[in-house]
Amino acid sequence: MPVARAMMISHVREAIEDWEPRAKVINISFEGDALEPGKLVPVVEVEISAGE
Repeated sequence: MPVARAMMISHVREAIEDWEPRAKVINISFEGDALEPGKLVPVVEVEISAGE
Protein backbone atom coordinates (compact mmCIF):
# COMPACT_ATOMS: atom_id res chain seq x y z
CA MET A 1 0.00 0.00 0.00
CA PRO A 2 2.79 2.55 0.73
CA VAL A 3 4.19 2.09 -2.79
CA ALA A 4 0.73 2.57 -4.33
CA ARG A 5 0.22 5.75 -2.27
CA ALA A 6 3.57 7.17 -3.38
CA MET A 7 2.82 6.37 -7.03
CA MET A 8 -0.64 7.92 -6.82
CA ILE A 9 0.71 11.08 -5.16
CA SER A 10 3.23 11.42 -7.99
CA HIS A 11 0.60 10.91 -10.70
CA VAL A 12 -1.92 13.28 -9.13
CA ARG A 13 0.69 16.01 -8.59
CA GLU A 14 1.96 15.63 -12.17
CA ALA A 15 -1.56 15.75 -13.65
CA ILE A 16 -2.42 18.91 -11.72
CA GLU A 17 0.83 20.59 -12.81
CA ASP A 18 0.18 19.63 -16.45
CA TRP A 19 -3.51 20.52 -16.63
CA GLU A 20 -3.95 23.37 -14.16
CA PRO A 21 -0.85 25.56 -13.87
CA ARG A 22 -2.67 28.01 -11.55
CA ALA A 23 -3.01 25.29 -8.90
CA LYS A 24 -0.33 24.65 -6.29
CA VAL A 25 -0.69 21.32 -4.47
CA ILE A 26 -0.70 21.90 -0.72
CA ASN A 27 -1.46 18.37 0.48
CA ILE A 28 -2.52 14.96 -0.80
CA SER A 29 -4.01 12.53 1.70
CA PHE A 30 -6.14 9.41 1.35
CA GLU A 31 -9.47 8.22 2.67
CA GLY A 32 -10.28 4.57 2.98
CA ASP A 33 -13.46 2.85 1.89
CA ALA A 34 -14.75 0.27 4.39
CA LEU A 35 -16.79 -1.41 1.65
CA GLU A 36 -13.79 -1.73 -0.68
CA PRO A 37 -10.64 -2.56 1.29
CA GLY A 38 -7.48 -1.49 -0.50
CA LYS A 39 -9.21 1.24 -2.51
CA LEU A 40 -7.33 4.54 -2.35
CA VAL A 41 -9.44 7.69 -2.54
CA PRO A 42 -7.20 10.76 -2.85
CA VAL A 43 -8.14 14.02 -1.14
CA VAL A 44 -6.22 16.86 -2.77
CA GLU A 45 -5.82 20.30 -1.22
CA VAL A 46 -4.75 22.99 -3.66
CA GLU A 47 -4.21 26.71 -3.68
CA ILE A 48 -5.32 28.55 -6.83
CA SER A 49 -3.37 31.61 -7.95
CA ALA A 50 -4.99 34.55 -9.72
CA GLY A 51 -3.84 33.31 -13.11
CA GLU A 52 -1.34 34.21 -15.74
